[in-house]
Amino acid sequence: MIPPGPRYLFRLAFPQVISVIYSTPSSAFFAYPAYLLARLWLRDHRNSRRAAELGAVRPPAVKESSYSIVSAIVNSFNNGYTGDCFFEWTKQYGYIFRMKTYGEERIMTVEPEHIKAIMATKFEDFEKGPVIFDQIHSLFHRNMTRPFFNRNRITDFDNFNRHTESTISAIKTRLAQGYPIDFQDVVARFTLDSATEFLFGKDVGSLGANLPYPAGSPLAQDPTILNHPSNVFVRAFMQGQMATAYRSRLGMNWPLKEFWSDKVLPHRRLVDEFVNPILENRKRERLAMTANIEKSGDWEAETLLDHLIDSEYTDPKVIKDELVNILVAGRDTTASLLTFCIYVLTERSDITTKLRREIAEKVGANTCPTYKIISEMKYLRAFLNETLRLYPSVPFTRRTTKNPVVFPSIKGKPGYYIPAGVQCQYSVFLMHRRQDLWGPDALEFDPDRFIDERLHKYLIPNPFIFLPFSAGPRICLGQQIAWDIQPEASKTPASWTPTHGTTKGCDKVLHTTHLTMSVKEALWVRMKETSLAEAA
Repeated sequence: MIPPGPRYLFRLAFPQVISVIYSTPSSAFFAYPAYLLARLWLRDHRNSRRAAELGAVRPPAVKESSYSIVSAIVNSFNNGYTGDCFFEWTKQYGYIFRMKTYGEERIMTVEPEHIKAIMATKFEDFEKGPVIFDQIHSLFHRNMTRPFFNRNRITDFDNFNRHTESTISAIKTRLAQGYPIDFQDVVARFTLDSATEFLFGKDVGSLGANLPYPAGSPLAQDPTILNHPSNVFVRAFMQGQMATAYRSRLGMNWPLKEFWSDKVLPHRRLVDEFVNPILENRKRERLAMTANIEKSGDWEAETLLDHLIDSEYTDPKVIKDELVNILVAGRDTTASLLTFCIYVLTERSDITTKLRREIAEKVGANTCPTYKIISEMKYLRAFLNETLRLYPSVPFTRRTTKNPVVFPSIKGKPGYYIPAGVQCQYSVFLMHRRQDLWGPDALEFDPDRFIDERLHKYLIPNPFIFLPFSAGPRICLGQQIAWDIQPEASKTPASWTPTHGTTKGCDKVLHTTHLTMSVKEALWVRMKETSLAEAA
């Protein structure tokens, strides 16, 4: 396989090679760069003229060099506060702007009406970009996967409840040994086991791999833990996501950064090595069931993998891609939410007390929570929503225009024209913190905003200012962050001070983002169990 760099350069150089054939080498050398510059100028001119014809304008362009823009984005994600470069540009250019880098144009918006257009009113004009799969797979994803998730599957709650019990047991065991736990790692294992059982019909047993020990422990580098198959899978899964996210920040020129070696491919191979046996075993099991199914005529796919195997698309790569995509959505988003929930509870004992009281009242000592019980827990739902508002699991999302689009006008200003083939990014992380949308206390963590008059003042009239997902944890225990062993890389730099319009300098832990947001490195927590009487 040709490495990414040479392959990319060949695509760029091919027109120049052809021109050399029909001209002198010196003229071709100068002619092609001139052609590229002329093409970019003509593209901008044509787009501006088309915008004017439609009564629209182009979004303002960031007035920095390509190198400065890319460097600012990479540094923001690697070493800065989440989205701080975009936040600074919103102060200069408004809530929508263009980033022009090395011939590529990208849009960033944090306007609810623009995001509404991307997600709803102009949904058909966008595709989930950049395009990875062909059109058949795109249709397959929409038409074949979604029906499985629309079914009312009563056993799903049993799955989560069973894995919750296993997770709590693992936490208690480790705490009894006198060690804190990396709560972020624990909930990632919980969601991985729950998600893989739901998807594959068999969980990967990551909780059985033993929880990690803090760095100062002699057991921290135990090879039986590090080399457990589920841990190898998780590391490859996470590192593959990080490498993919890094590519997106570099833009279309990412192959130059991976010139001689594909940084994602080795991780994908490890993931495939783990998933392939599960896929093949399930296929054999399904073939063995065929005769009985044909006789009875009574069959419903038990797992998503069954559903995909039963579909008309039998390409193993298509099935694996679909499983991995949904695994990201199911595992990482829920783990992110639960991690930041615990972080907030370690800082806000008043919220912890209110949650315990509601859980004691609605769930009680020996009752398992049901969908009905959880739906009646207003403060729990408000707490989860507020966590998702300030710490959204997916802080940045992108779509690519299939057709030219005009974003709606805001406050009487002209709409914004976006040509086809342009990557449009939007940030709910920044939108959720806008004081003009959420009020002067937008940067404060206050679950009551989803219960009191602020709900009717801000959210109900404009529902697209809040774009979360929902999930529900079980009972809370008393927690405190183990700051003495928290990795230095996860702590907020002392040089960061609170700044108007952002919570930079307020949080005690650093965020990091690949496809989803998490606490950088780890969230080491000490816990103690409390009785129901204390909670009440």
